[in-house]
Amino acid sequence: MQEIIKQEIKDKGIICTRPFTHLEVYVGGNAYCCCADYNDDYYLGNIFEQSFEEIWNGEKINAMRKEVLEGTYKPCHLELCYNIEAPCFADKKTFSTEIQYPFKVGIHADLKCNVKCIFCRDEYVNEPYLTYKHSKLIDSTYIPMLKNAKLLILNGDGELFVSKFYKDLIPKVASTYPDIKFELLTNGLLCDEKHIEQFGLTDRMGLVMVSIHAATEETYNKIVIGSDFKKVIKNIEYLAKLKKEERLGELILSYVVCSLNYKELPEFIEYTYSIGAVPQIWPVVAKGNDSKFCSQDFQKYDVTNKSHPEHEKYVEILNHPVFKKYSIITNDLIVEENKENISHYFET
Repeated sequence: MQEIIKQEIKDKGIICTRPFTHLEVYVGGNAYCCCADYNDDYYLGNIFEQSFEEIWNGEKINAMRKEVLEGTYKPCHLELCYNIEAPCFADKKTFSTEIQYPFKVGIHADLKCNVKCIFCRDEYVNEPYLTYKHSKLIDSTYIPMLKNAKLLILNGDGELFVSKFYKDLIPKVASTYPDIKFELLTNGLLCDEKHIEQFGLTDRMGLVMVSIHAATEETYNKIVIGSDFKKVIKNIEYLAKLKKEERLGELILSYVVCSLNYKELPEFIEYTYSIGAVPQIWPVVAKGNDSKFCSQDFQKYDVTNKSHPEHEKYVEILNHPVFKKYSIITNDLIVEENKENISHYFET
């Protein structure tokens, strides 16, 4: 699949823009030009050990830029990212590879979370983990780093609405850069009017992605432990109202497909579009920072794997008419066996 996608990229005359426009920093300090799952943990440097400028202009990121320009994409996992991150690809002839400060920055610096999803962690993570180090970087590193940014992405590792670090960071960023927008990754439990206002995010949200993983309360409670399905739905519908009022740019509902929830995919997709949101469907991926807290056997959940006993039933679900009716954000691992019937949604 990797070689097929590389050939498609070559035929279209496009390149990934991320090594030239994007930087993400994770809780341990490692910096990437995209999601760590997408590039086999090819990190560019460590923000606790090097300056931002050393990382952004360093040997490792320049090697990644060379891979992209040559079309070799090592060590990228294009089968994971290509369709999901399609807007990050641009015409090779017209895209400027001049190195500036990043346009998009992701800071995923706090693992603290108020729920535990079965794919993510075995126990609640209630204590800050290395956040004191990130807090020291707010004024010296993160604020200067964002001088060219249009979007700040928060949080891929925990829940930002229970994080003192983000409560300190966001207002400083908002006051320093009045035009910057925020992209939030959240479980939705506290993503309500009160907390949005408290964190200084009112009318500043370019995108909110809510992880929900189910269409019914019964299934949700099996996957997201310690949450409140009804409250999350209420908050999602508040976000949908903000989107309708053009006070929120994009609303995405995220769904990790597994043996517990795949039968609810059609209902989930219908609901998502009914409120003006867009569905994003992920495979189970046992990589990244969360794996240190999770001992689960992911194989038993992964119905996208052809050896899984419920795989054929999963493929039947992919033939449901809802997949022809609507577009979804997903990758080739999810829809490999039904590509002709599934339209990918690309952000504009």
